[in-house]
Amino acid sequence: DYVLANTTVTKPGDEPAADDMDLDDDGISEMFLLSPGASEKSRGTARLYSFYDGELQRSPEILLSASMTGFKMLVPGKLQDGKNVLYVTCASTDQSLVTDIFAMENKQLTTFASAVFSDAIHNFYVYPQDIDADGVLELPRILPLDKVTMDQQQEYMVQWYVLSSNNETTLKRSTYHNFLDNWYLDLEDFDVERLSVIQRETDCVFYYDGEKLFYVVQIFAPLAFIPFFTKKKIRLMLVLPVLLNLFTSYQYQY
Repeated sequence: DYVLANTTVTKPGDEPAADDMDLDDDGISEMFLLSPGASEKSRGTARLYSFYDGELQRSPEILLSASMTGFKMLVPGKLQDGKNVLYVTCASTDQSLVTDIFAMENKQLTTFASAVFSDAIHNFYVYPQDIDADGVLELPRILPLDKVTMDQQQEYMVQWYVLSSNNETTLKRSTYHNFLDNWYLDLEDFDVERLSVIQRETDCVFYYDGEKLFYVVQIFAPLAFIPFFTKKKIRLMLVLPVLLNLFTSYQYQY
């Protein structure tokens, strides 16, 4: 079993704890468990243990949308309007993730949203994350960008959206990601329908209406990050690990 406790994930052999996870805001902690199915390909299950009237209660099991063999992420979070939920993400294939979102209703574990899929980009998974650091986890939606030439590699943008309790979606941000070099570009200043990208070995070239706008070039130097702002106030968000920051920087160039 995989246990969520105190916002951490423990696996078999670890000692589980059950502090400070309160899905229904009643002041009593719960413990959320994920279990594999009968076979590697069988769908996993989710269940919740909680104390009511001094007794340990177990909610009915709920099937996940995928096998626990591809388990990737288990994160507590909130919807846009503040409702507490749990995000469970598994690999459904080697090119796709699927996320189930669980909540509590009337003291029972329920599925708030199931089978929320996100495709991989160039063999890199795109995980739900708090892309704008507002405390609410965003879900990714992968969309293709227009090509500059027919024979180029297909490039994609990621639309990040949030859910509310009434299942409405709100788009929060659009980004272009270079997962191989660990950086992304915020596209809020662009009409994305007019944007194209060609990713090359040492740089990425950005086009607007088919005309070259700028390119991002990787420079090996003992510098963490040197930002260069264009007339469109483009922001390059570097998300390199600390060690890589010692050796790599990125610049805008025309």
